Amino acid sequence: VRTLNLEDERAELNFVLGKFPTKFRDVVPQEDLKPFAPHHIKWRQLEAGEETETFAESHRLKQGKKQLVAHQVPAEYEGLGSGDSVAMSLGGSGDNLAYALSRQADKVQAEIWRIPPFHLKEERTGTDKDKDAALMASLLCDKPELFRPVTPRDRKQLLLRIRYRNFEEAAKARIATEQRLYQRLTGEIFTNPDGLYPEGSLEDAFKAAKANDKLLIQQRAEEAARERNMLAALQDLDVFKVIGEIEGLGTRIAGRLMAAALVNLGRFVVKPDHAEINRLRREATEWAELANIEAEGIARKANQARREHYFSVLQAKTAQGKTEGQAALQHAVACLDQIRNLKRKAEAKSCNKFKAYCGVHVFSGGKYGKVREDLQFPQRCNTHPTKEGHPANWAGIARQALYLVVTQFNMRPQSEWGQRLLSLKANQRKLHPEQVKTMALKKDGTPKLNKKGKPIVVTLYTDGHIHNRALWRTATRFAEWLFHELMKFENGAQQPSEVEEVAA
Repeated sequence: VRTLNLEDERAELNFVLGKFPTKFRDVVPQEDLKPFAPHHIKWRQLEAGEETETFAESHRLKQGKKQLVAHQVPAEYEGLGSGDSVAMSLGGSGDNLAYALSRQADKVQAEIWRIPPFHLKEERTGTDKDKDAALMASLLCDKPELFRPVTPRDRKQLLLRIRYRNFEEAAKARIATEQRLYQRLTGEIFTNPDGLYPEGSLEDAFKAAKANDKLLIQQRAEEAARERNMLAALQDLDVFKVIGEIEGLGTRIAGRLMAAALVNLGRFVVKPDHAEINRLRREATEWAELANIEAEGIARKANQARREHYFSVLQAKTAQGKTEGQAALQHAVACLDQIRNLKRKAEAKSCNKFKAYCGVHVFSGGKYGKVREDLQFPQRCNTHPTKEGHPANWAGIARQALYLVVTQFNMRPQSEWGQRLLSLKANQRKLHPEQVKTMALKKDGTPKLNKKGKPIVVTLYTDGHIHNRALWRTATRFAEWLFHELMKFENGAQQPSEVEEVAA
């Protein structure tokens, strides 16, 4: 194993271009240094007895009061080359490098593979992350199924995430400047030695100051430029075109949502038990052969699922009063129904993992067991009432985006999702028609007490409570819809669950 330390972004770019120097040699007198990048040339100070004039002009460099001369130049280079396979971690600050490597890999016929952090954590034997590079290289050789390639479509998604981060940084810088401007203006007004306070409100003075502040004007222009870049990357995504226009889902929210949701969707996919599925398929075939369905003369239609074909033959037998083979066909249909249920359960688990990633899940059922209703909704400061607790490990950007989305739906009650929000709100009120006063409870189920030692009484299912419940329920439903649409696009099928048996 050979290790190369890429100390900064310039070294990373050199590696991408195949120009990362790994060995140096002394400069030959009168050598032409133009073929070498300026930052690859090593310089030294003049030694005692050396004269500047004895060196070629291109070998001399003045740095302040120091006179330097060229000492060494690269003798060997390393970097991305033909046939190389690069293993990287997925997400984080490595997106820029992954994008550059993938683009260069298309030119030199190389491959870029990324592994989700949770897989890398599972394979890491200790807490030392300094050895992750060698670990990922060995995993790509031994367990390639843990990785996914970086394709041109992935590069578009990477570009969106990068440009969204740039836009978010510009927006935060503009907001920080506005806050400083407001504080400075307030201080100047209150500390005016002449006591000449301006007429009107502070807000009017603040608006006038914002309109004339040069720094704020520049930052607004930068924010607008970053937003245009993000919009261009967003519109270039095929999956965004598939989802289509949704009323209330503007550019900024859509960019935030797509940047969060278009992570490695494969990390959420739960695969069904293929061994059990193959067994059930074989069993269904055996039962169908016992039923001798070919003798009925009912041909299987194009693109017709095998389960539907068997069921149509069974209906025909029943209509004609033929009892022979009906039991066998019922067993065959039951086997295919079990396959469908296995796939639907796996699909539901995949969707649940995506909802948990977005922070719009609930702690109820499954591995959480039965949980009190007031503890089912996840919160950043919340811990699940178990011995180990439950971390709030969702993606904040995704949860914020979904909250902003449903807020826009609430402002547009006539839109499709606005109507769904109203329907969910009506259902919540139907489930809880009356307000309920109850004692506030701690995590362990004991009552909360005020300063006087008396139990704290709270009112549940008020109009505001019902509204918030409906908002987050809508966010959950929208996350489910989004995940299914993304997976349809990934799989290249309109309804995978409906045509699951066609190939068989």
